[in-house]
Amino acid sequence: MIEIVDENGSKKLAKSLRVVEHKIYDQINDQYITEKYVEAHIIGKQFEWVEYYPLDKFRKLNPGVKI
Repeated sequence: MIEIVDENGSKKLAKSLRVVEHKIYDQINDQYITEKYVEAHIIGKQFEWVEYYPLDKFRKLNPGVKI
């Protein structure tokens, strides 16, 4: 289990972390751009779910966590 801090400052337990890329359409330039996110499988008290965090913000909030 990996303890991480989310964007709201809450501590959560994650089962796994990985970097994923999502393509986002930029309407101004009429093209797709690729953004990197951290996919975290969160373990709650009753069930598990997936959350996505922008890679830059995740690294700032969790400097000691290796992805």
